[in-house]
Amino acid sequence: MMISLSLVRFDADCQSRVSLDEETVTEYAYRMKEGATFPPITVFFDGSEYWLADGFHRYAAHKGVARERGDEATAEVPAEIRQGTRLDAVRHALSANAVHGKRREPGDYRKGYSIAVRCGLCEPHDVAAVRDLLACSERWAEKLTLDAREALERERNARINQAFKAGVKTAEIAQREGISEQWVRKIRHRNYSHSADSFGSLTHILPPPPRPIPPAIAALDRPSLTAWSDAIYAMEKLIEAIETAKRFDVPRKALPRVQSLVDRAFDLLNDLELEPEHDVA
Repeated sequence: MMISLSLVRFDADCQSRVSLDEETVTEYAYRMKEGATFPPITVFFDGSEYWLADGFHRYAAHKGVARERGDEATAEVPAEIRQGTRLDAVRHALSANAVHGKRREPGDYRKGYSIAVRCGLCEPHDVAAVRDLLACSERWAEKLTLDAREALERERNARINQAFKAGVKTAEIAQREGISEQWVRKIRHRNYSHSADSFGSLTHILPPPPRPIPPAIAALDRPSLTAWSDAIYAMEKLIEAIETAKRFDVPRKALPRVQSLVDRAFDLLNDLELEPEHDVA
C-alpha cells in the first residue's frame, strides 16, 4: 500500500539506532533513482497517526529523493500498515534489524535497551525479556542487564543479612526471597567471609561480566563466530557454576544426569572441525 510521506511520524523512541548512517541513506537514494525496488517501510496506525517502526534508512532515502524532485509534500512511499499504538511501534522497532538491513552496532543494542526500560517494556534486570525484545543473543542480554542484576543482588543480600541479624530463621528468609535455603546459607557464609577478609564488594558472589571479544574477531561478520562466542561464554559460566557446586557432594539422584552431560560434552568437543583460514584472527 502507498501512503503519503507527510503522514509518517518519525518518533525518537522508535529509532533504536544511535544514528542514521548517511552513507546507507545516500546509497539507498541512488539505487531508488536508478529504479531499484525496496521493501515497504512498516508503520503502526493508531487511528490518527502512522508511527514508523521499520525502514528508517529507506524512509530517509525516499524523503531525500522526493525533496530533490520537489514533490516532498505529495510524494508517497510503499508501506506495510499494522494496527497498533506508538508503543507497539517502539516494541517492533527494537528488534526490526535483527535479521535484515544495516547490521546493528554495540551502541544500537545499548540504546535499544535504554528505550525498552524507559518505555516500561521490560524490567532492567530481566535477561529473557531484553533478549526477546531486542532479538539479541543471550550474551548481549546478560551484558546489558549486568548492572541492574548486580544492584538487585546487592539489595537482596543486604535484606538477607539484615534478617539474619534480626533472628529470622533460614526457612522464612528463603520463602520471602523466593530462593533455596541452601542459597540463603551460602549468602550468609559469604557475608562472614567478607567480614573476615575485609572485602566490601560482591565480586566473588556475582558472575563476572562477559569477556570482550578481541576487535579483530569482532570485526568478522560470520554466523559461526557469533555461535561460538555464545558457546565459549556458556562454557565459562558452566565452569564457574561447577567451581561453586564442587564443594558439595553430588546428590545420588543427580549423578546419572551429570555423567550423561559430561559424556555428551566430550563427544561434541572431540568432533570439532577448525577453519584454518581464520586461525590468525
